Amino acid sequence: MTPFAAAIQSAFGAVQQSAGVSIVYTRGSTPLDAPILAVPGQTLFQFNDQDGGVIEYQSRDYIVSVSDLRMSGNLILPQRGDYIAETQGNTTFTYEVSRPEGIDTPWRYCDVARTRVRIHTKLKSQVST
Repeated sequence: MTPFAAAIQSAFGAVQQSAGVSIVYTRGSTPLDAPILAVPGQTLFQFNDQDGGVIEYQSRDYIVSVSDLRMSGNLILPQRGDYIAETQGNTTFTYEVSRPEGIDTPWRYCDVARTRVRIHTKLKSQVST
């Protein structure tokens, strides 16, 4: 790893510790090996519809360490249709991994060293207890 990549990784680790939220990532009914710490964000997508209008779509994003994406001991990459659950207070928000209109992949690498991914999601449900 280059000194620059190491500095980026260290800086992101600090952001993750100070601004991260605990999430549960599942594929089908199988969760990752452990809850992970993710940095929440958002992305605004814009595209034209058939009539020439502009459609805007805002996703809830999660930036996570690739090394945290372990299922049954194996590293995985996000897939469309996976789910992320985040609890805020007494409410659990469930998001589906996706991008609008099925365009492109629902995630992207955040750094040259490919140690972090930004996962795009859309809200599917929220349940308060």
